[in-house]
Amino acid sequence: MGYNLGNTFDSYDSYINEMNTPEEQITLLGNIFPTKNMIKRLKKYGFKTIRFPVTWLYFIDEYGNINSEWMLCVKKVVDLIIEENLYCILNIYNDGKNFNWLSYGIESKDKYINLWTQIANEFKDYNNYLIFESMDEVFFLITLHLILIMIYCLLSTRSLLI
Repeated sequence: MGYNLGNTFDSYDSYINEMNTPEEQITLLGNIFPTKNMIKRLKKYGFKTIRFPVTWLYFIDEYGNINSEWMLCVKKVVDLIIEENLYCILNIYNDGKNFNWLSYGIESKDKYINLWTQIANEFKDYNNYLIFESMDEVFFLITLHLILIMIYCLLSTRSLLI
């Protein structure tokens, strides 16, 4: 049984162009930063997997370089989940909605590869309890073309994840 840790790191509003701090994004929809106690309770209730959706768009630059403060916050939550021997599914979420960067086809390829390369390097020493989901809720402008790009990107970064 799994739990979705949504509306925290994936909070998104199409009317907001930027977030100044990680806390601003995490609390956008009234949530708090996930705590050790919260994760322990989820485990106690029988959850084995926690899906951890992350919207990266507010904390990456035009090349996909991740803000170090944001990555530290993401890593902190992943660690809370993994320390409880729960599976963690980490992904890119909302970065392809409403004409955000990921929905622009070939223009997104290098940024996508760079983003996932950093994520893979950050978590390269983690065990199989950490699972990557390449993206979610992406509304492609040129769907077939981008599916081919996604396959290429995943194959290109696969060696970093093994």
